[in-house]
Amino acid sequence: MAAPLSPLPSPIGIVPSCIATSTTTLSIGPDVQRIDKWFWNANVVPPDLDSSNEPVIEKLTSSPEKAKRSRLFPPSRVYVKDSNGIVLLQIRRSRWRRRWVYRLNVSIETGYKLVGTSASATYRVTTFWRLKFDVTIDNLAGDGNPVTLEIRRPNKKDNPANSYLHVIVAGNIAMRLTTTRHPGSFLVGRWNAEVATGFDMTLAVVIVTILEIWHGERQSATRNSSLNTSLTLTLAASMLLI
Repeated sequence: MAAPLSPLPSPIGIVPSCIATSTTTLSIGPDVQRIDKWFWNANVVPPDLDSSNEPVIEKLTSSPEKAKRSRLFPPSRVYVKDSNGIVLLQIRRSRWRRRWVYRLNVSIETGYKLVGTSASATYRVTTFWRLKFDVTIDNLAGDGNPVTLEIRRPNKKDNPANSYLHVIVAGNIAMRLTTTRHPGSFLVGRWNAEVATGFDMTLAVVIVTILEIWHGERQSATRNSSLNTSLTLTLAASMLLI
């Protein structure tokens, strides 16, 4: 298990309270910079970034009994809040733990507009990724360039590690999410190192240091399973908080 993130340097760019009046500029560089990766379970606490109006991740378990099993079962709900305690994003499990659904707070004044109501994805151990998205977010902070997603899903014969997700702003890749190769994979976030102003690196680190999600199924040591972590936990959060 990886250790919690070390304290981060001062933010670069803007914070959510300033997004609506700031200009968003982005330039794509020759490569992207790998940032830290982080496992999420009951023994790891997210870094407290509340001191500078940056979002804080809060996880809740539905009962003390379930908290004891949290190594197998992640929290029932995960909230991303701002420094005032306002929920920006809620991630919850479906009843049968086969799906993660997240909802964005459409009333927040962060310079982003939600089109759609929810997004979800279903992970099936025996097949491959089945992804469904009905959420897009338009960037209203500066020139109105849309924030879009580019998703590559492997087929049955493809290596699951070849799947990726791009967060694209104004036609440029701002963030790339990929998976590791081993069973029980976690996500590795890569942030465009050539970002000018308008994006907060600290906010990106919070979201891109991705959560490892277990779906309550014990993996056999000899079982060659496909991905065991969910891309979708970061979709809304990354678009909302970059």
